[in-house]
Amino acid sequence: MLSKPPILPEIEKIVTLEKSGVNFKGLCPFHMEDTPSFFVSKERFKCFGCGESGDVIDFVQKYYNIDFLQAIKQLEIKTTNTEYSVLKEKQDLKNKFREWESGYFQELCMYLRICRKLLKNKLSWKSREIIYKSIPKLEYHADIIQHGDDKLKYELYKDVNKQFDYKLIWGE
Repeated sequence: MLSKPPILPEIEKIVTLEKSGVNFKGLCPFHMEDTPSFFVSKERFKCFGCGESGDVIDFVQKYYNIDFLQAIKQLEIKTTNTEYSVLKEKQDLKNKFREWESGYFQELCMYLRICRKLLKNKLSWKSREIIYKSIPKLEYHADIIQHGDDKLKYELYKDVNKQFDYKLIWGE
């Protein structure tokens, strides 16, 4: 397992933090805000404004817009060749997942636009019913992609790639 550096000193390089109970709070570096919604605990950070969260590696990745392996180098985390190989493989999988996430969200938005446009046309009752039933599921999936955590997104990924089908009946 990686020996991660403490999160507080890394974040304090960028964000002015003040004590708030056992945690610290400050203005989020990931979005504009007037009232602090960015909280840092012993090992993690969470912004209740924009939803960004994670550990010290996640923070460095997101703030500097770098990948996992670059963040490890920047934080000067020592790894063995085996650990590095495993980390590289995990990073590659994470990148593939992020590509799917981005593409799937665009696809969902496109399907929602199409469904809403189709409802303005004269359609058979069966086609209209299929579209009306599809919209909530499409919106739910888009909401997970936009606001869900990685575990929820991964469950969606497994569900979508096994059985979810967007084929619509365009008219009869």
